[in-house]
Amino acid sequence: MTEAIFPIVGAVLVLLFVMPVSAMLARVVLVAADRFMPPSWFYIQQELRYFSVVMASAAPLLWFASAGLHQAESGVGSKVCALEHAATESLCPEPWFFALALVLYAMGFALTRSSSYRTRLVPRSARRNARLEARVDALVSACPELRRLEGYCEVIDDLTIPIAAVGIAQPRIVLSAEFVQQLDDDALVGALHHELEHVRGHDPLRFLIAAWALRVNPWGRIFLHGELSRWRFERELQCDKEAVANGADAAAIAHAIVTAARRSERSVAALGDTDGRALKLRVELLLAYQERPPARSSRHSAFGATVAAAVVWALLPHGGRTWALDAVHVVAETTVLAITS
Repeated sequence: MTEAIFPIVGAVLVLLFVMPVSAMLARVVLVAADRFMPPSWFYIQQELRYFSVVMASAAPLLWFASAGLHQAESGVGSKVCALEHAATESLCPEPWFFALALVLYAMGFALTRSSSYRTRLVPRSARRNARLEARVDALVSACPELRRLEGYCEVIDDLTIPIAAVGIAQPRIVLSAEFVQQLDDDALVGALHHELEHVRGHDPLRFLIAAWALRVNPWGRIFLHGELSRWRFERELQCDKEAVANGADAAAIAHAIVTAARRSERSVAALGDTDGRALKLRVELLLAYQERPPARSSRHSAFGATVAAAVVWALLPHGGRTWALDAVHVVAETTVLAITS
């Protein structure tokens, strides 16, 4: 029984204490960035927001899981095992089980989120509309800027959302048949331009990872839910701007947005937005782009930096001390022994 104390109680300590503190620190960083960064750094703030939301959950999980594996393979954790319950074996298995507990916890939330996300956007029983799909394919083929979407647009009957970029490994655009019928060619092309920017930014994958980061952190939604919502709205603004800079008609995009918002039941990673103030701001900016077309922005996102930081963070325990894991180990053992004695 004593061998199960640290893997179970230690993982609980990380989830209930370390990760909430991480989320709170990320929130402090973002508040400071909003206050001190100039408005011209809008794109940097947007990507910093994504980086902070994801790493607030990923950093503690990766570091502690990696530290547990490091202690298990190197035997450095055996001293703590011996100190707490007189373990005599040369290699202490408890850090390995602790790391496994954290990995299983993170994977469980990732799989749950992935399944619900896919089902919510595109039901398995959805049927494609060949006639309207041919119209979309013709528009894509006629527009050089949209050639990347050739073969990756699907028009689906009875879809609950107007239009969205979906798919993790191979993103594609799904459109509601009703939405396609409501738009003229210019508005439909504008909507496709907007969603193309989501595809270029790998937003379906980024949305999924960010949603996992909030769900896996017990207090993440309290501290960072507003930040994630703000980042998603900033991405919509950015995609509007890039679509116009890439040749789409700003007024046509505005028309598509209003049409999508009328039939959207909830806000999703799509063209539509049900919030009235957000919708008004997007339309106003698009109308301003008609007077003064925007310049193209850098396509670099924080996704690559987030992945790189996650890898570095996971490798840190293998090149340094794991005192934080030792502290969690001691606290877990001491707490349980004090309660049971």
